Amino acid sequence: MAKLKILEFPDPRLRTKATPVEVVDDSLRLFIGELFETMYDAPGIGLAATQVDVHKRLLVTDVSADGDEPFVLINPEIIEKDGVIAFDLIGQTLGLYPLEKLAEDIGLPVEEMGRGATTFSYNVRDKADVAPLLAKAEAAGGRILRPASDVFWGGHIGYFADPEGNIWEVSHNPYSSLSEDGAFRWNGY
Repeated sequence: MAKLKILEFPDPRLRTKATPVEVVDDSLRLFIGELFETMYDAPGIGLAATQVDVHKRLLVTDVSADGDEPFVLINPEIIEKDGVIAFDLIGQTLGLYPLEKLAEDIGLPVEEMGRGATTFSYNVRDKADVAPLLAKAEAAGGRILRPASDVFWGGHIGYFADPEGNIWEVSHNPYSSLSEDGAFRWNGY
């Protein structure tokens, strides 16, 4: 695959508004592979299509320590901006939090957040499901970082670190019920 040329600031093409991806086909998959190859070669942890002069709503990222967990975002949408940016990915949500706020929410010093300060979240249907799931994680070797508790926005959450040190949130969000198949629905779409 070909490595792509990355545009650098102040190149005016970086201000071009990206359009939605209409079709996921083999040519898009090839382009995604080229984006990853270019990102890893840069080196970096993320690259948007606009940064290589392709103005589509598409980006690739990999924040893993070993660079072996590629993640693709196609047509992400910013749906809330209050210091937290949430991308509705239809059945999933990618939330980007200021590091200090995330550490405060978990109850850890910032320095203990680790590389990339990544957390994963498991959403449950009912408030009463949070504590038992945390207990199962602890029984499997996890370490409770924050016990199940109510939070200011009306949800109920807890955090644990798995045996490999990954941080997980277990959350019940009364405003975003899960679909019948378990998919997360931001604001109950």
